[in-house]
Amino acid sequence: MQAGDKLDFIAKGGGVFELRARRESFADLRGILQLPQKVSADELERWVADARDAGYREGDE
Repeated sequence: MQAGDKLDFIAKGGGVFELRARRESFADLRGILQLPQKVSADELERWVADARDAGYREGDE
């Protein structure tokens, strides 16, 4: 985490909380990446599926 990051407080029970950097949604990231051509929703879904098939799992960092 870095200064200025948005955080989520996750209740773990027993008065324990986990701090986790907030992940942005695809909608929040729109316009950050400039590609030479437009990318369809089907292509984006295929890229995500390919990344998952290659071994990426949520929380891997």
